[in-house]
Amino acid sequence: MTHLTLTCQCGACEIEVLDSSVRYRAECLCFDCRQRAMISSGMGNLKAFPESLANYSCGSDILYFANLLRVSEQTKAKLEFRKLRESGSNVTTYARCCGTIMLSAHPAYDGKSITVFPDNCRISQSLVDVPTNAYLFALDFPQEKFRELKMHGLIPAIFSGDESLDAVELPKFMAAAQAAIDEIWLAQPHTTYEALYADVQIVVSDDLFADSRQQY
Repeated sequence: MTHLTLTCQCGACEIEVLDSSVRYRAECLCFDCRQRAMISSGMGNLKAFPESLANYSCGSDILYFANLLRVSEQTKAKLEFRKLRESGSNVTTYARCCGTIMLSAHPAYDGKSITVFPDNCRISQSLVDVPTNAYLFALDFPQEKFRELKMHGLIPAIFSGDESLDAVELPKFMAAAQAAIDEIWLAQPHTTYEALYADVQIVVSDDLFADSRQQY
């Protein structure tokens, strides 16, 4: 059984993910992931919004893992939980010390998965052999740039999360995100992502909304 460690860019925050098995890997092209990367950059993470992301040469690399964590009290004190809007569902965790995005999750995952941005935080696991399963929210991306991305390989796309548009890949994605957690991991001491922010204030901040949606 192997664990992996997520570390912020300055090294002050560490979060342990108990099950290192990647459930799904996606390249997300949505406006919100772009906005979160820009917010992270504005908070001090110089690696959060590289030129390749700025010029629409790529989306945000996202890994999905089982929702089983170990977090020290020292790290908990340094975490900030944010939503982009009051009505938003996705809760994203930033390291206050350097702005690194540590974790994120959506209620649609049914409490079974968390998401990690390996280009934003540091991750102890090699990802060389982990394939990208799909592009997410391709409708948010400039279509000319999306066509260029598609030229690099035969990766399927989920366009909007609408089952009528995404009848093939969307069920695969949801099955991975909502997969049951193995009892062998549940038996170990752990916390869940939702438990981390159950009793803390969630910051609602729509910073950089217009900038993140400006194309070219």
